[in-house]
Amino acid sequence: MSNHVNHLLAKWYPLKDKHQWVLGFIYKTEGSCYRKAGAMMLFSDAGHQLGILSGGCLESDIVKKAHRVMADGKSRTAVYDDEDEEDIAFKLGVGCGGVVHLALVSLHENNEYLALGEVYKSLSSGNECIWSCDVKGSYGNCEIKKNSQSKLSQAQLHITNGQSILSVLLLPPIHLLVVGGDMMQRL
Repeated sequence: MSNHVNHLLAKWYPLKDKHQWVLGFIYKTEGSCYRKAGAMMLFSDAGHQLGILSGGCLESDIVKKAHRVMADGKSRTAVYDDEDEEDIAFKLGVGCGGVVHLALVSLHENNEYLALGEVYKSLSSGNECIWSCDVKGSYGNCEIKKNSQSKLSQAQLHITNGQSILSVLLLPPIHLLVVGGDMMQRL
């Protein structure tokens, strides 16, 4: 799941100071969902939408919420429940059957882009890292793990000093080398 983050950040990083950005991330799921905790999507005031947070069915509503975050700078959370007949997820006919808890937070120099620049540099250098972020968007951290196997296997939500913090193990892109075959054929 985490290999897509490097590609997402590679598109965002050169544009981070040119536009206003909002990070959307899933911090908790219940039941069957298309994407799990740790999934990310980036939105800009220029219309960029990088990544995906559901099977594509919630994104139009999430974009509206992201624009509200851009307008007033206030982080928001949203819950999409496929079983609640009053919820937008039910009305859109989302087929996952679960509940998705989502945070939408501003990314800017004052919150150090929630350490996503460090995450990108770490992953691009071939190092895995544990990215941690407060659901309110006031804190982000990148703990680089050089040549080590982390014990964190899935995203974890925990409470620290009254803050809900999501921690996600992110892996660098996989490099594949194919060797073999006869380079010279004899007739």
